[in-house]
Amino acid sequence: MLTLRPRQMTGVTKAIGLHLAAVAVAVGAGIALSAMAAQASGVTLFIVAAMALGPLFAASYWGLRRLLRPTEVVERLLGGITDGVVAPHEMPQLGVASPAAAGWNVLTRQARKWFALSELEASVQRGLVEGGSEGGLEVLDCLTDGVATTDESGRILHCNQSFIAICGLLDAAGAKQTPLLDVAPLTDEARHRLNTSPDGLRLSFEFAASVGEQHRTLRVTRTPMSDADQALAGHAWTLRDVTQQRLAEDMRDRFLTTATHELRTPLANIRAYAESLATVEDIDPESQKRFYNIIQSEAVRLSQLVDDLLDVSRMQAGALAIDRREMDLARLVDEVTQKVDASMQEHCIDFRCELPPKYPKVYADKSKLAAAVVNLLGNAAKYTPDGGRVTFRVEASDNTLEFSVADTGIGIGPDELAHVFDRFFRSDDDRVREIPGSGLGLSLTQEIARLHGGELTVDSELNVGSIFRLTIPLEEAG
Repeated sequence: MLTLRPRQMTGVTKAIGLHLAAVAVAVGAGIALSAMAAQASGVTLFIVAAMALGPLFAASYWGLRRLLRPTEVVERLLGGITDGVVAPHEMPQLGVASPAAAGWNVLTRQARKWFALSELEASVQRGLVEGGSEGGLEVLDCLTDGVATTDESGRILHCNQSFIAICGLLDAAGAKQTPLLDVAPLTDEARHRLNTSPDGLRLSFEFAASVGEQHRTLRVTRTPMSDADQALAGHAWTLRDVTQQRLAEDMRDRFLTTATHELRTPLANIRAYAESLATVEDIDPESQKRFYNIIQSEAVRLSQLVDDLLDVSRMQAGALAIDRREMDLARLVDEVTQKVDASMQEHCIDFRCELPPKYPKVYADKSKLAAAVVNLLGNAAKYTPDGGRVTFRVEASDNTLEFSVADTGIGIGPDELAHVFDRFFRSDDDRVREIPGSGLGLSLTQEIARLHGGELTVDSELNVGSIFRLTIPLEEAG
């Protein structure tokens, strides 16, 4: 829909106004001269009329000429384009201060941009059709997207290494002159969509495909290429593996659902118990104490989730930092065990601590390191069935400090083990789905270990248990 600017006084409008004013003055002068005609001779009347109307007509002509000059220049330039004397992108800029000249300058700048883009597109298409130089093909081999060109019959002319890998081909030589639709990992629906779409139209869509034994999400894009006569000379193709992107989006959506639930539950409990304390008069002291403890526990839970969200935001922005200072390791161990002891007792878990007889000097960010260890112990408590066992071990050598948490819990399958440290990741195991969680704890713990110059590793077996090891170097202060 075309939207016009508010109406302004253009050069043509000003010229018409000036012309009407001149006519009005001339008519007025004529009436005055007619009145004088009865009392003056013809020669005198002519001299007076010439003196009165001559400057008026000269001023009117000069004004009209000045106001209509930009319109005249634009019209002459447009005539040159119409006659084919000059191309639109070669039109000069106008230095005249008028709306017509300003609009003309905008159009000429846009024409030059369009011409540059058209030249770039034509250059790329020529390079793809002609095969390009060896250097150009090497550049295509550096791309992670699969790129190929086909002739008008759909047979492959050129393709890069990523295209070969995505299609499961042996080499580029074996792919040449092969119909692309026969070698690309297309589903029947995707192949039908490509066959029924007009060849001259650009087409792009995503589809689920099986590449070897893996299920992937691919995006295929087909772009028509033209020869010098603007006839269809073939197509340029790209195949992009967007599996990780879609998995990340899926994990994000899961996280939003989980986070909403995680936020709503403690808020609902806090509100319910606070209302009970405020409205019920005959609550016994023991129940009041229990209600206060529940409110405090839910507030801590809510605060922890908010802190996790803030830490994730800082981590994504690269702003998560540590304040490394000398800390009391014995006190840290005592604090984290106390924090998880209630959860261990609630699930009747055999919680064992294996600690060194003497603690070394540690320079670290105590609050973040404590949060990392609590995350590991909290996960062990959550995912270990009632009556299971969790072993917390602290080991120190000359130059490393290791916290390990071993449990007899649900465990992690081999197909999910590689994603366990991904942000927002949660297992598809139904037993895990029933347990509240945000999928942030392990990714934050891994980042804390990395910021300390250490690492977080895991060994796990489904239905047997897991061992998480957080190792950081022991460094001197300063």
